[in-house]
Amino acid sequence: MRSIPKNVAVAAYVADRETLFIHGELNESGERTKEPISLQPLIDAGLLCIVDLASETEAETLATFSALITDRGEAITGAIALHRNWAIIVDDKKARRLFQQNASHLQLIYTLELVKHWVDLDSPPVDVITATLQNIRRRATYTPRRQEPLYDWWHQHNGG
Repeated sequence: MRSIPKNVAVAAYVADRETLFIHGELNESGERTKEPISLQPLIDAGLLCIVDLASETEAETLATFSALITDRGEAITGAIALHRNWAIIVDDKKARRLFQQNASHLQLIYTLELVKHWVDLDSPPVDVITATLQNIRRRATYTPRRQEPLYDWWHQHNGG
């Protein structure tokens, strides 16, 4: 997060309800465990701030977005970003399409674009890049779609 030249914010709803855990290792039953996570160290370090809807206009946009996509966290994030002219990190195909159609001025960033920015800026060792991409795949259960701009980069770095 230190490599991002702007302030980074997360909607309170997302922080409170959607960023609670990452997937851990398989347990004896073959089920994936959940490991709790805390955003507090990032907040304490000044790398992340929590924001909430701040106006009636943002709330109205949330209602509109919620009627069009089922993920409430993405709808809230999009409503806030739209009215504050913020970029938004979003990988979901339906949410991206909604924001492109209804908030075309917003900069939409894929997760991998953020990771590649970090790699380009900090030049971590190859094994750190590989481990990071593998953790994203396993622990966040994220794999890019073929249509994503950095799909080939993901595979070149053993993330796929």
